[in-house]
Amino acid sequence: MALDKRLLKQLKDKDPKVRRKAIVALADSRDLAALEPLEQVARDDPEQKLRDLAVRAQNHLKEQMARKQQAADAPEASADGYATAPKVSEREVARARSYMDEALSYYIAKDLSKATASLSKALRANPGLKNESYFLSLAGDVLNADPDEAIKILLDSSRRGEFVNTSRKSQKQKKKDEHYGKTDELSWAAVFFDLGIFAAVTAVITFLTPLVFVQMINQTVAYEMGLSPEQMEQASLLLPPEIVSFNQAVSTFGVPIFLIVALVSAVATAISMLIQGGAIHLIATKLLGGVGTMRYMMCQILPFYSMTSLVLFVWWCIGMGILAIGAGIIGALCMAPMSLAGFYILFKVAGKIGAAYDFGSAKGCLSLILASLLLSLISALPSILAWNYVSSQLMEAMMTGL
Repeated sequence: MALDKRLLKQLKDKDPKVRRKAIVALADSRDLAALEPLEQVARDDPEQKLRDLAVRAQNHLKEQMARKQQAADAPEASADGYATAPKVSEREVARARSYMDEALSYYIAKDLSKATASLSKALRANPGLKNESYFLSLAGDVLNADPDEAIKILLDSSRRGEFVNTSRKSQKQKKKDEHYGKTDELSWAAVFFDLGIFAAVTAVITFLTPLVFVQMINQTVAYEMGLSPEQMEQASLLLPPEIVSFNQAVSTFGVPIFLIVALVSAVATAISMLIQGGAIHLIATKLLGGVGTMRYMMCQILPFYSMTSLVLFVWWCIGMGILAIGAGIIGALCMAPMSLAGFYILFKVAGKIGAAYDFGSAKGCLSLILASLLLSLISALPSILAWNYVSSQLMEAMMTGL
């Protein structure tokens, strides 16, 4: 018989969900003519998952046709041992057919637990299915048993539950193995390469930030000095004297000091990222049950940190430039959204951690927060001492300038 032209058209639909339904429908058509369009999908579809599904659909269709031929050669075997099917309403027959299509879809996708549940629903809706060769064949394939044994499992809730639990555990373990195999591909060389780039970005930003700050403040001071008293009164935003004093103090350090601070900051940041990555990995795997490697996780978050650091630095420079030319309100509005950037970075990094350990963004966020808290407690005393030293040096420089 001719294939449904709508299904052939749906195989080329832009929506992957529509194409998936068409593949399943062709697998359920029990028509060898469906092999050719399925072969084309397996070869040309842009989605790898749908290409794989088409291959499994072809295999399933061939198995079904082989079983159908066997049933035709020995018709007495298809319903051996079963009583005449009871009468079932057309509505229940249609509902059972829907469950069977659902079961076939799950079976092709290798989700045996859901396929078993759908077959059980189909059998409850239409008990006569236990006498149909197609249902018996599908049940045997799903449950990996002969048709008689498959029907017994579907009718026995305890045996069915045992099979479903075993299938779920097997599927979960297989998923873990596949995920771990993917995350285990990257080497430490890739991690240290990304870490080196991130450290270099940190060094450049740390070196340029005080230079840009000094130049922008000097430009702003020069701009304000050129204003008349009337213009000064109308100015939207003027520099406080404290900022001017701070800028003068920073300018006394000189380029060599900035370079040393940048190099020290880069090394410290690289070490901190390694320690934080180790803490995230331990929390994700030991506490939250994640599956993955620290190498893979680090290679996901380090490039993102490098990119966002550069974007935020450029954004800050633009805001400072706008302030320097006297557009105070516009500059302030430009700088304000930077406070929201921290939340964006948090959620994106949490999502990357969740994907790296295959347990979702929520646990990824929890891993990041717990690791950050742990590191904050560990580094609290050194940070306080370092900040006190830097503050005292700045205050001394400011007092000298006064």
